[in-house]
Amino acid sequence: MRDRFTEDLFNRDPCTPADAGKHEGMTRVHLHADEIWKRQMYECVITVARRYQTFTSDDVFEVAALCGYDHGTHDLRAFGPVMMIAAKNGVCCKAECAPVNSRRASLHASPRAVWRSLIFRPRR
Repeated sequence: MRDRFTEDLFNRDPCTPADAGKHEGMTRVHLHADEIWKRQMYECVITVARRYQTFTSDDVFEVAALCGYDHGTHDLRAFGPVMMIAAKNGVCCKAECAPVNSRRASLHASPRAVWRSLIFRPRR
């Protein structure tokens, strides 16, 4: 089952079989992710993007923990579509730099994308 928002989010034609697999996986995980979790994580992306010029998913998950958001979802890979939605909405874009190793122990220092905020507000 696809909703209108998912159709809009993933509306490009995959170029390769690998792209097709990624497209299908991201669509599936987005549709089955908990709605409250998606909303909470999106709020955290906005909070982080207002505070930092560049950030990673680690920063977003740290803010979620500080806010007491522990609702969770069945598959944390659903965070990828949350970031795609944020990018599509003009909150952030991928930074032009290499990925950085995660600070989260559960991710074993695996590479994380770096995002550049489009709504950064320097503190005065």
